[in-house]
Amino acid sequence: MKMTGAMETSFKLALKKPPSLRTAEDLHTIYSHLYHMDVLSHLREHQLRSMCTSARYERHEANHVLFYPDSIATCWYILLSGSVFVKEHMYLTSAALANNWGADEAVNASLWSRQK
Repeated sequence: MKMTGAMETSFKLALKKPPSLRTAEDLHTIYSHLYHMDVLSHLREHQLRSMCTSARYERHEANHVLFYPDSIATCWYILLSGSVFVKEHMYLTSAALANNWGADEAVNASLWSRQK
């Protein structure tokens, strides 16, 4: 599913709301977008719906450190745009490749979810 500008905006707005303030419509918007992500395709419906209640949107400037080696993980990320280095390897989103390093070059947007 390719996100239109309005769909992407509603998805980000829903993720930016504190989980306790999300409406049923917000949860549906988040679920609809997560459902179509290949990286989450192995999850069952109840697992994905549970993720919708805690997931949030973060945006980080270039060179921001998300975690350090040997630190205990308390969450995980899905890269929505930009790029990330992990152990000297660069990972890109398909959107970053399609944009030919457009406006997202120095900014990483990610979906964050706390481990339960």
